[in-house]
Amino acid sequence: MTTTTTNPYTQTTRPEPKAGDVDPKRAVDVIIIGGGPAGLSAALCLGRSRRRVAVFDAGSPRHAVAEGVHNLISREGVAPAALRELTWAQMAAYPSVLGPLRQRVGAPRRAGDVWLLDDAEGQTWRARALVLATGVIDEHPDIPGYAERWGHSVHPCPFCHGWEIRDQPVAVLGAGEGAVHMARLVRGWTDDVVLATHGERLTPEQQGVLAEAEIPVYTQPVA
Repeated sequence: MTTTTTNPYTQTTRPEPKAGDVDPKRAVDVIIIGGGPAGLSAALCLGRSRRRVAVFDAGSPRHAVAEGVHNLISREGVAPAALRELTWAQMAAYPSVLGPLRQRVGAPRRAGDVWLLDDAEGQTWRARALVLATGVIDEHPDIPGYAERWGHSVHPCPFCHGWEIRDQPVAVLGAGEGAVHMARLVRGWTDDVVLATHGERLTPEQQGVLAEAEIPVYTQPVA
């Protein structure tokens, strides 16, 4: 029986290619999925190790809306897009690094001792190893005005933007242990902190921890 695969971009079914059938131009040592700082760091290290690498980057980074990258020595405050451009300019010294390949890819699959995957054009790539550096996707609450403020006055990480909000009134949005921990953590940057649970309830233990830290709690839905 012939094994078939459906390309998610073309929605066509064709015979599953064998590892030896892949065009040599698309045969690499390592495929990296994700062109952010993690993926680019891996590409740089592999390029300097004289490995042939393909870097796929869909071009929609999580931190694109941020005004600057922080806690990165020698590049403090650089715009995310500028950081990527500079990195790729430096990567030009290593011709074995291919990219950035601006497209999404299908699900990787094993074929013996190698990896195969299809790009958005339906072309199959082969690699000895695979690096997943896709990062995370933020799940935002459905609150009017939230999206417009994301990355400007609404932030996911105090280590990234705590300095910018130091000594200002700060509301931590969320519930559960993670939110309690975050509210206490933010106290390192400002004493004016409240926790807004957006209608969720806290346990008596969590309420006690926040009361001891003198952090007010608002349980009403956020408008």
